[in-house]
Amino acid sequence: MRFSRRLIPAFALAVLTLPFDLLAASLPAPAGKVILTLSGEIEHTNVDGTAQFDRAMLEALGTHEFTTGTPYTEGVNTWRGIFLKDLLAKVGANESRLLFEALDLYTWEVTPEFVASHDVLLAFEKDGRTMRVRDKGPIWALFNWDADPSLNNEAVNGASVWQLRTIIVK
Repeated sequence: MRFSRRLIPAFALAVLTLPFDLLAASLPAPAGKVILTLSGEIEHTNVDGTAQFDRAMLEALGTHEFTTGTPYTEGVNTWRGIFLKDLLAKVGANESRLLFEALDLYTWEVTPEFVASHDVLLAFEKDGRTMRVRDKGPIWALFNWDADPSLNNEAVNGASVWQLRTIIVK
């Protein structure tokens, strides 16, 4: 079968008129259990206009850890997860207001300035163990309170949403 030169402009036009979402770098679909969903004003999606992540997809963004106490737990623990800013960059949601929503429907709104000035760790491990729902998991938005005691205030403590399931980008 021969390819007609007259079809080249038609093919190019068809590609250029594809929806931008198809041309943009897309996220792979989650292979495992979804533990976090981002929705709203995001550029990169993978399932029905949302960005859904399983644990492996989150870990692929690069993990970080710190050791700190929290206002909600006893003693000091080592927490491992990803930085919120890395996740927002992955889905194309920079400079946005965020609404954190927990499994129990608790919500907390966070400003872009808050995200820029705080290293928010979306933790999925506590002391080397996967956090379960009964342990405030599968994801807990945490701050390094021991490194900066000024973080122990109402705004930061309120944003420390455990059992985080959804981030809505506004």
